[in-house]
Amino acid sequence: MRYKKYLKKKNNDIKVSAIFLFLIGMAVLTVIARIADSFMIPQVNLSSLEEKKLEYPIEIEGQIKAKGVCAIYCKEDLRIKNVFVQQNDMVQKGDLLFSIDKEKLELQIKKIEQEISKYNLQIEDLQNTYDKQINQKNQNVKRAEEDYNEILNVTKNAVDIAYMEMEHARQELVQHDSVKPQEREEQEERNQNLEELEREQDKIKQEKIKQREENKIQLQGIEQEDIESKREGQNEIEQQNMEQQENLFAEWIQKRAELEENYYEKQKNYEDAVASRQEAIKSASRQMEDADQEIVKDHSVVFIQIEKKNLEYSLQELYELRQVEGKIYSEFDGRISECGISVGSITTSEPVFLLEDFSSSFQFEGSIEEPIDFNIEEGMECIIEMKSKNILLEGVKISKVIEEEQGTYQIKADIDSDVHPKVGKAILKFTKKSKNYANCVPLSALYHQATGYYVIRIKEDITILGVQAVAEYVPVTLLEKNNEYAAVDGMLLSSDEIVVNASKEIKEGERVRILEE
Repeated sequence: MRYKKYLKKKNNDIKVSAIFLFLIGMAVLTVIARIADSFMIPQVNLSSLEEKKLEYPIEIEGQIKAKGVCAIYCKEDLRIKNVFVQQNDMVQKGDLLFSIDKEKLELQIKKIEQEISKYNLQIEDLQNTYDKQINQKNQNVKRAEEDYNEILNVTKNAVDIAYMEMEHARQELVQHDSVKPQEREEQEERNQNLEELEREQDKIKQEKIKQREENKIQLQGIEQEDIESKREGQNEIEQQNMEQQENLFAEWIQKRAELEENYYEKQKNYEDAVASRQEAIKSASRQMEDADQEIVKDHSVVFIQIEKKNLEYSLQELYELRQVEGKIYSEFDGRISECGISVGSITTSEPVFLLEDFSSSFQFEGSIEEPIDFNIEEGMECIIEMKSKNILLEGVKISKVIEEEQGTYQIKADIDSDVHPKVGKAILKFTKKSKNYANCVPLSALYHQATGYYVIRIKEDITILGVQAVAEYVPVTLLEKNNEYAAVDGMLLSSDEIVVNASKEIKEGERVRILEE
């Protein structure tokens, strides 16, 4: 009995153990199935759509420099004895920069003093020459005025004498004309009367011809003889008177011709005297004008004086340099950006130093060698960081954008800050923002295929395993993107959740496993 009970109990234990082992096996298989399913189904991380502006962070490496740069000069032809600063050294007001060889400085001073002495002698000689010319001019003017006055008096006397002689000759001619014989005029009247008489005789003759025709020739002969007899007597008397008058008139004409010739001669003498006086006065006036011409002062005096003045300025600078024993000090705080001298070199007209003036404002200078997707504009706010000196300047605005060759852009930004920045390497940072987009997704959530861009949206679907998460392809249009996000447009809702990361490629309608963050 005990043995049967023992066997029965043992069989029960075996059955319980078998059931327990079966349950354990089922649990193990379930776990294995789920593990296998997890490897078969894509595991994804989800994200919601975001409304935002895309940002483009830009960093430009460059330098912070003083905006004002001063050139430090030194007198030419001096030898550098010592140089106490180098390029990029910081200097403060009063720091010793370099010194000049004193011996060379003294030689330069002596040389300029000799040049000034030479110019003084040249100016004195030219001034003496000019004074002599002025004195000679005054003497010539005085002599010309004396000659002019003498010519006025002499020629006036000659003209007056010639005029008096001409008037005397004219009066003699007028007086001679006043006693002109009148017989010739009477003779002319008698000739006229004789002509009238002849006309009357011709008239009588015509009458007698008619009478003769009536009286047959006798009376005609008697009258003709009487008339001819009277005519002959009268003609003889007239002939004697005319001869006498002609002789008197001829003598008068001859005398008048002599007087008239004398008058014309005196008149010509007077006209010659007047013309000679005018010509002499004209010549004397011209001589006086020539003598009074302005003497042009030699401009070489002005040139020499200018050169002398410049040398005096240079000499004064050398004297001041001698007073400080040839040492040159900085007049303000700054940084040596260029050094153009060395020990033993000779100074020229070029600056010995270019010094960034820290008393002025500062600016950042940098460049971008590669083109960017948007334009950098003047006025954009940025941040300047100097990591090595732990300096961060905010609210700095870009002042200039200069496009150079091969698409390189030079960027400048003025630094208006109460904090005195230090010069050196710096990084200019700014962010360019796009317009506001309603649907923005991480770049990892944007997929591309032959037909275009798409995102994977997760939706719930009923399957044989129950409600499961299933992938859905949603076509979208890419509007804009940066290095993190993309703005898209498509059949999307603000409540949609999209895949941002997946363990493997996801196919349309495939179940996925959502990983909890």
